[in-house]
Amino acid sequence: MSASTPSWKDAVNHDGDDELVDVLRNRGGGGSPAPAKRGKQPATSSGPADEPTTRSWYLARSVAEELSEACDELFYDLRGAIPKHVILSHLIREGLRHKAKVREKLTKSVS
Repeated sequence: MSASTPSWKDAVNHDGDDELVDVLRNRGGGGSPAPAKRGKQPATSSGPADEPTTRSWYLARSVAEELSEACDELFYDLRGAIPKHVILSHLIREGLRHKAKVREKLTKSVS
């Protein structure tokens, strides 16, 4: 890549995800990664905040499809320069920034 072309690492670092970049850089070196932990994780984890993890979430099929389509669209728009897991992290983080708005909508729906 040329010096002017940003890499997926640049996209990660803009949000301060340095630990994730380190994990991704070292994923092919030497030992095998620890198996993903299952179930609810404690709020005070001893690992890096952005250590890769797996969770089981149930979503409406339409929401899962919309998320998948948004991820694929960005992935192809960016010509594969940024991995899909990084794109998904950005999509979810952007949604988390609007948590108050979501709370307001959900509060209205139950009242």
